[in-house]
Amino acid sequence: MKLDNLRSKLRQFNTVHPTKSFEHTFGEKKIGDIRKLNSIFKDVFLNDNIEIKTLEDNGKEIKLIGVTGSHGKSSVAYIIHNFLKFKGFKSVLYSSVSIDSPSSFKKPDEAVENPLIDEQMLLNAIEEAYAYNADYLVLEVNERAIEKGLTKEIPFDLRIITNINPTHNKFFYSNYVEIKKKFFQEINNEDNTICIFGVDDKVLFDDLYDINANKKVTFMSNYVMNKRGINPSKIDYLLTAGQTFDTINGLKFTIKTSNKAYEIETNLLFPHNGLNLTCVVAALETLGVFDYEQFNNFIKLFNVPGVDEVYKFNNKTIIVTRSLSPNLEQLSKYRNNNEINHIHVVMGASGLGYKSWVQEFSNQAYISEKEYAVEFAYNYAQNHADHIYITSNDNGAMDVNDLLEYQASFIKDASKVKKIADRTTAIREAVLNAKENDVILITGRGNRRVMCINRVDRVLHLDSDIVKQLIKYKGEK
Repeated sequence: MKLDNLRSKLRQFNTVHPTKSFEHTFGEKKIGDIRKLNSIFKDVFLNDNIEIKTLEDNGKEIKLIGVTGSHGKSSVAYIIHNFLKFKGFKSVLYSSVSIDSPSSFKKPDEAVENPLIDEQMLLNAIEEAYAYNADYLVLEVNERAIEKGLTKEIPFDLRIITNINPTHNKFFYSNYVEIKKKFFQEINNEDNTICIFGVDDKVLFDDLYDINANKKVTFMSNYVMNKRGINPSKIDYLLTAGQTFDTINGLKFTIKTSNKAYEIETNLLFPHNGLNLTCVVAALETLGVFDYEQFNNFIKLFNVPGVDEVYKFNNKTIIVTRSLSPNLEQLSKYRNNNEINHIHVVMGASGLGYKSWVQEFSNQAYISEKEYAVEFAYNYAQNHADHIYITSNDNGAMDVNDLLEYQASFIKDASKVKKIADRTTAIREAVLNAKENDVILITGRGNRRVMCINRVDRVLHLDSDIVKQLIKYKGEK
């Protein structure tokens, strides 16, 4: 079955069977007239001998949510999905941090390299959602999926752009910004898709605001709005915060709309998660499912697997995450404010020469991106961290010891560095060597379990499992 077949049937169905799937008052306008998808999906899948349950008897209509952006798309998709489940809805999630579908063989809360790698994966997600009688399907969408046309004409109820960083992924996509903008540009005129976005560049903000005739819902911080000179009347959800906005214990801030103010408190760390949550609230209210008290209880103690995932151990803070930046810089601010003492970083660049590399990109693109990333990462680390543990990640075809030496060569102060090839040992040493009020930042892998130890072979390793085992062994939860 080809995606074109699905699209053509959707287009044909839309001209004959428009229906209101939900209504929610937003200002003076109503959100509605989203297409009823069940019958057409049923027709497509049954013609391909795929058995699914029908939703027609109870009139249920699935709602599609697509989330893209340079940063935060995984977290936003994951939080939306899990709050919908918290509210009692049936939701299916396809994101890089988790494929959560009862019909999938994937284990929830474990990473996948690319949640929408091709047409078949998209069709699998849709098929599973309908087989499950889901209320919602939440899809994380990367730039490759947009460029390949996988999202074109898919009738999303919500299309969300969390942010756009023009320099992101520059080695693989020279037209990166235009690809992200295409996520809004490609919406078909018949679709009543609502576009939600938050960007910190005024020109780009205005471009997205006027990019199509669809309803726009925007979010931003008060600081960025004022600094960039963006018209306040165009901001629907405004993050405002005082002196205690972000600390090592979490975030406290307010989300303001035209007639409401939501006080949010969460154990999630770092300012970017404040914006992620503002985006989530905008999406949930637009869907008509937001409940302030429920959301505050839900988000107060919450972790996104492998994304700024926080553990407390013997008065130490352990953070398992994907990215070094901007987290390390933020931790150094906490240190300067005397909230924490020392910062220990466990990091390791991946190697080169994987059998699984996507062939559409040249080896030179991978090499250039890797060289740039390694140099940036270690210059950044030595400027902010007190102790650096360099260890293995995905070694590829490179010798692990050569890879460690290469990375260590960027650190001017050798006394800061420990080179430990075994990643489990490196994590344990970093945690046990740290003192009270220290922070251990474990980066590079997030919640990826499969680690490539050479060009072909793989082993199972999950950073958070090592942390949990260590905490359990020491008798503290």
